[in-house]
Amino acid sequence: MTVPDLATDAPAQLKPALAPRDVGLGLLFWTMRDAAVVGDAVSGRIALLNPAAERLFGYEEGEAVGLPLEVLVPEPLKERHRAGLAVYAATGRGALIETGIPVELTAVRKDGGEIAVELGLTPLTGPDGDRRYVLAVMRDATARRRVESERQALLAAARDYAQRLEELATLKAGFMAMVAHELATPVAAIRGLADLLLAGHLAPAQQSSLIEAIRAEVDLLRDLVADVQAAAAVERDEFEVRPRPVAVATFLAEAAAFARSLAGGHPIAEAIEVEAATATVVADPGRIGQVMRNLLTNAAKHTPAGTPIELRARCIGTAVRFEVTDRGPGIHPDELERVFEKFGRGRDAQGRKVPGVGLGLYLSRRIVRAHGGELTVSSAVGEGTVFAFELETS
Repeated sequence: MTVPDLATDAPAQLKPALAPRDVGLGLLFWTMRDAAVVGDAVSGRIALLNPAAERLFGYEEGEAVGLPLEVLVPEPLKERHRAGLAVYAATGRGALIETGIPVELTAVRKDGGEIAVELGLTPLTGPDGDRRYVLAVMRDATARRRVESERQALLAAARDYAQRLEELATLKAGFMAMVAHELATPVAAIRGLADLLLAGHLAPAQQSSLIEAIRAEVDLLRDLVADVQAAAAVERDEFEVRPRPVAVATFLAEAAAFARSLAGGHPIAEAIEVEAATATVVADPGRIGQVMRNLLTNAAKHTPAGTPIELRARCIGTAVRFEVTDRGPGIHPDELERVFEKFGRGRDAQGRKVPGVGLGLYLSRRIVRAHGGELTVSSAVGEGTVFAFELETS
């Protein structure tokens, strides 16, 4: 097929402006890979399109000629387009034309879809100096925009990763210092008690008392090691729960027996609805047992000796709600959510730091969430604290 020439195929009024100095100018317009559109600033219509423009915008050969230039402009840019076209028609000048620097914007295809393009404008000057027509050259910027978006996403991911590494290093250092501090107290107590025993000046009753004290300190160390091991298990990929139907009565009996073994002489009160006591829930008994022990231990640790601890269970819809309630000083309002953070140790209602490494409640919430539930806390200063979660019945 013979490649048409601008001077031959352009509208009659365009020929003076587009008359090539040689046939190469016509070849360039029709064969260039970038989309090229000639616009008439006076009529505001498309005067000429090259094949690349027809492909980019989805028009058949010659179909767009004569259409308003606005068909290529998205709604948010139409007013700006009209104003710029009017200025160009009146003066032969325009901000984008004068700079000669391409800009990236959005254009509209025939099917209404929008496409990112890089646009450059060039005035077409006729023999009499008339600048009625303007040449718009557009390049599809979709791929470049996608690459830029992907680059920005990678940079953001890299920044996020670096920040996480820094936070992890800080967290690790803080955790090591915290564990060392928590280990130091029972280790020092055991050493002092052992020295007293080795001195050999104690009566049998005193020796028995010291041995019991040593056993209590060893229990503290055991609990600390168990918490650290459990936290490591939660973070590993293989951590999982294995739910199965379990009688609520089994949970409650084991929890009550454990609560009575806690230090501090806390009376254990049970408020169990009959319907809940005979229900069956879907749960991993080992994991939920760990949650109950953590909540009961937490209640005993943060309330004065002899303060009652209440274990409750009641049915709510298709679930059983478990609650552990204490009558201690409560949790400081600003610390309610912090108690669930890994290594987070809040303050009590009087603002005092609470002991421990801050893993028990973190682990408990992770376990409850793995069962599809949520571990919540509510507390009133001077009135105590309630930890609660729900399990679906089978």
